[in-house]
Amino acid sequence: MTNHSASPRGYVPHQVIRQEDPDGTIRLTSPHALEEVASSTGTWLHRWAQEAPERIFLAERSGEGWREHGYAEVLDLTRSLAASLLERGLGPERPVMILSGNGVDHALLSLAAQYVGVPVVPLAEQYSLIPEAHGNVRYIADLIQPGLVFAAKAGPYDAALGLEVFDGVEKISVDLSGSGQTVTAFSELLKGNAPAEVDAAHRQVGPQTLAKILFTSGSTSHPKGVLTTQKMMCANQAQLRRCLPLLQRRPPKILDWLPWNHVFGSSHNFNMMLANGGSLYIDEGKPTKALFAATLRNQREHAGTLSFNVPVGFGLLVEALKEDQVLREKFFSELELIFYAGASLPQDTWSALESFAL
Repeated sequence: MTNHSASPRGYVPHQVIRQEDPDGTIRLTSPHALEEVASSTGTWLHRWAQEAPERIFLAERSGEGWREHGYAEVLDLTRSLAASLLERGLGPERPVMILSGNGVDHALLSLAAQYVGVPVVPLAEQYSLIPEAHGNVRYIADLIQPGLVFAAKAGPYDAALGLEVFDGVEKISVDLSGSGQTVTAFSELLKGNAPAEVDAAHRQVGPQTLAKILFTSGSTSHPKGVLTTQKMMCANQAQLRRCLPLLQRRPPKILDWLPWNHVFGSSHNFNMMLANGGSLYIDEGKPTKALFAATLRNQREHAGTLSFNVPVGFGLLVEALKEDQVLREKFFSELELIFYAGASLPQDTWSALESFAL
């Protein structure tokens, strides 16, 4: 066993058991046993709706303020939407496809689908917004045969919603303006009211239930669908809780932009908040020169206990922190963890973050 130096407070020591088989196979395993693994994401939602009903779970920018929903309210909305999905005959063979990016309504629809065993298929929003990428939308829709397609704003997604592959598929949107399609208002789905049917469907959801399909970028041939079960997501969060006890010390909070059509933003970040009774403030900004100002505005209002990003995002943040002491103090005021993925973090960015933290 290799026992590396003690980890910082909030982390378990890094321990690895090395076993070499007679044929030369080397096996590396962890000695840290998992706690009980939830049977589905709905288990987490019920837990926190009962234990912390008023705590904010989901929030997004709304004008000068924020649209915020507590756990109990999210559970109620989830069940109403789930009733409407069942009424429409959705299920494993008729999944929900989501064209638009991160948002509270996107989250509610995903939770509702998973709650009653309807797979959700979130696509990269550029597939629908860029006409040259519509081939990917056609290919994926033809492959999965959705029973419902959602875009938060119908207008910008009108061309994608009008693709022939969606003929006969119900289209749902929050904002119907600017669309030439026949679109059902999201508010209609919120009127669902069939608690007995929802309870029965939810009882059938278990570890092997297909929760979602995430598609690869398609950089080699067509995008490829990766099937994600409830057990895969729930076991992953149990692993994270075991490695990061800080998640259980206090409810985590993140301000996050990472897209939900990727594992990092969805299965990791979104589910980490849900599994641990945390708060997810959806950042409409992105690490680009055009959109990063929105991120900085949001950072000034909501300091997270965790910060997830890609290296370019932390690079832009460092440049802003250098010039703004108030922002610097706000960003680090509650912070316990910085985590990056997607590429290596440049040493100058790492050193600057370390210096600012100290």
